Amino acid sequence: MNNRKIKIIISAAFGMIMMGSVPAVTAQTTGWSSGDTCDSSHSSAGSKPCFDSGVGSTDYYVDQSAGNDGEWFGVPGSGGTFGNTSFEYSGQTDLSCPLASPTCELTLYGKLARFQQPDGSWTVNVEVNDADVSGGGLCGLISVSGFPWYAAPTSEHENFSPTGGVSYPFSGGDLVGNFGGGPGTDGIEVTATLLGALVSSAHVHNVTYDNATSTFQFDSDMYEDDDTNTGCSVVGDLELQNADYVHVH
Repeated sequence: MNNRKIKIIISAAFGMIMMGSVPAVTAQTTGWSSGDTCDSSHSSAGSKPCFDSGVGSTDYYVDQSAGNDGEWFGVPGSGGTFGNTSFEYSGQTDLSCPLASPTCELTLYGKLARFQQPDGSWTVNVEVNDADVSGGGLCGLISVSGFPWYAAPTSEHENFSPTGGVSYPFSGGDLVGNFGGGPGTDGIEVTATLLGALVSSAHVHNVTYDNATSTFQFDSDMYEDDDTNTGCSVVGDLELQNADYVHVH
């Protein structure tokens, strides 16, 4: 075999090796970006949701990169690309049940994400992943569980999906939805030491996230999956604690 043929064979083999070593192309993942907010250059008004938040003297926003879709966003700057720390919301809450009706300080922890649905529309979802209850009297005996909880349309009473959420753009400008336990959970559970279960396998209706004040507003009876009233209700406003604001545009 002459030298020309040998060189061609070696060159072809080397090319095949190099092609096999090229990594697969993936969507760019940017996470929170600092120094701006969701203005018209970063949000397609009325089409794709944009999140922004502020911590200290820094503003952050989530750009329109596809790599940001379907990702759960926590407090910007708290580690990781998307913020490892959940947003913390806290406030005085009235729980009214036949066995007990305490007023306690309720703290919920959660993240938010945006999803494009098969029909091309967009939803915004909230994942509540933990809670604390504090205060005097019965409050020290109460615990809340059944996590994670997810948001769903106000017409939904049992399918609370981690890839669902509330249709965007929001009617009236604020996210309003039902909240309940995700797949594999028993729904929202509220128990009290000595008294047992106050609420079991429940969800709540018409929870509002007030964009202007970064506040979750609860004012609902609590219902079972078949929408039977449990006899308990919850009323309260939970304000953002560990960031200056978080908005959905």
